[in-house]
This record gives sequence, C-alpha cells and structure tokens, in this order.
Amino acid sequence: MNAARLPAGFLSAALVVASASSAGASGERVQVSTETAKTGVTVGVMLRGWAPGTVLVGVCGDAAHRGSQDCALESDVAVAVRRNEPAAANLVITAPPVPCPCVVRAATPAGDIVKVVPLAIAGVPNGPVQSEPAAASTAVDVAAHVESASSWPAMFGGSAHKTLVVTLDNRGDVTVTGLRIAGHVGRRGDGGTPFPATNVRALAPGDREVVRVDIDLGAPAYGRYTVAGAVYGLATPASFRATTTNDPWLLQLLAVVVLLAWAQALRARHRKLDAIALSTDDRTA
Repeated sequence: MNAARLPAGFLSAALVVASASSAGASGERVQVSTETAKTGVTVGVMLRGWAPGTVLVGVCGDAAHRGSQDCALESDVAVAVRRNEPAAANLVITAPPVPCPCVVRAATPAGDIVKVVPLAIAGVPNGPVQSEPAAASTAVDVAAHVESASSWPAMFGGSAHKTLVVTLDNRGDVTVTGLRIAGHVGRRGDGGTPFPATNVRALAPGDREVVRVDIDLGAPAYGRYTVAGAVYGLATPASFRATTTNDPWLLQLLAVVVLLAWAQALRARHRKLDAIALSTDDRTA
C-alpha cells in the first residue's frame, strides 16, 4: 500500500496505538486508528473491501442501535471508494446526540451495508442502549431540487451559492420525530463535499415541511454538479438526488474580449511595422 495516500491522522495514531477494526461477512472492513478519543480530535479511518461509491463515516452514540438518528451527522465524512483500492479519511470526533456506548459507523448512503467500530469518547456519558424502533420509511415522501442565485463571483467561475430544497410529506398515521438531512455535493454522484446536516421538526400526520439548506460550490465552479443525500432517522434512510450547474459566462465573455483585444493589438503592431518598413524604403529609393 502507498503510505502517501493515507491521511496524516491515521499514520500518526497508528504508530502509537493498536487500532480497532470491524469486518463484515460480506468483506467490508473498517479500521480506526485509536480505541479512545476526545471530542475535537481527528482520528484516521481506513475502509477496505467496500464496493466503489460513497461511504458515509461518522460518530454515533447508543452503539448506532437505531441507525443514523443516533449519529452526529454534521461531522460525517463522505469517503469516495474506488475500485479495488482502500480508502482513508480523517474524522473529527464530535459528541453524538445520544449517550454512549459510542462507535465509528461506516455505511452506504442507502444504509444497506453498515459496519461499526467501538470508540470510547472522553466526556461523553454512557447510558443504556435505546430499543424503540424508528419510524417507518414508507410514511414520509421526500422530494428535492436545487435553486440557484446569481452572483458576480459565480459568473466569473468563482464560488457559487446554491440552495438545496427538500420537501417532506408525512403520509403516515403517527408523528415522525428525530429526522435529519445530510449528504454531499460534487461533480460525481458517488462522492463530494458534505453539506451541513440539518434537523427536521416533528412531522404530524399530513404535515409538509420544506427544508432549505445552503450549499457552496468552491471555486472554480463550472459545469454540472450532483447533490446526493438522504433523510435519516427512518427505518431506512430516504435517499434523494438533484443536479445543478454553474455557467461562468462572464469569464467566457472576458476571454473572448481579451482575445479580440490581443488580436487588435497584434494587428496594430503589424500596421506600425509595415509603416516603418515603407518609410525606410522611401528614404532609400
């Protein structure tokens, strides 16, 4: 393995402590560079044997017994896994929304593959594992799209501001609580930069909630982007996907103007040189 590909947090911690790991029957493995940590500390996470795509890695309380609703989704890291290659990431330890036992949780966006590794977090209290089930995923309909706002930086290829709009409809007969929206944005649908996790208010039967999440596309922002994520806290995360673009037309226009000005300057220079040559010929005639 090429050590240069490993994050610094993983290398430094691996030299000091024995790492904790979890392996599944299907071959997916998760390794964490330490068994104990404090909030705010960065630890290394190594993924092996995962299928190509995005794996969400984060910190959870309650041994992640109820899934993502036990996790600190705001600090999740979206790790892009490539074919036949291990993937490494640095994870900042954040206190989960529920007491320990705490774990580092790695999962596919759809939640069909989930692996956990125990992690003791100093200062986070321990409590009994919660047993109440999550709400049924079929009770909530989810739709998403992206809205754009014009700005001078975006027109020149600088950072572009977008707004993810997620609409949730509770079609069930019970109130749904503990929902959170998390995901990532990038040029490819299987990886990118995580956007801030957002809590959703309790949804009574028949309620509709429209959640707006600010997203920034880092410079240079151009072309097509995919925003992918899920609503967590359901029995099965409700995935969504939307696309957006940024066209830096002013930058393109500026490039044309510069080329025209350059061509005009060359033309003027050639005319001047021709005039000098003609004047020289007249004197020598």
